[in-house]
Amino acid sequence: MFNLPPQMDAARIFRELGENSVVILLPGAGTPPVEGNYVVEVVIFVHDDTAVTNTNREIRLADADLIDVTGERLSPSDYLVTEAASARVAQTKAQLAVKADWL
Repeated sequence: MFNLPPQMDAARIFRELGENSVVILLPGAGTPPVEGNYVVEVVIFVHDDTAVTNTNREIRLADADLIDVTGERLSPSDYLVTEAASARVAQTKAQLAVKADWL
């Protein structure tokens, strides 16, 4: 079987991410890193090589080998989002809008 180079496989995993994607994060994934066992979280924002989950965990392309994208997508009414995660996404979107105005 043909195996993709790690960076291509990581990019494929990140392309599968989208808002409302359910992900399984293995120990060490994200910031703050998952400790102990795995966790199941929902992606609420993706931009380039960075995503934010409903618990305010940042995951990056470099974490791809510690991320399992289940293929399941939830409705926003099916999960809780922490206030910190909501604020972080709002701030990031505002910063991106300012950047877009400069371009």
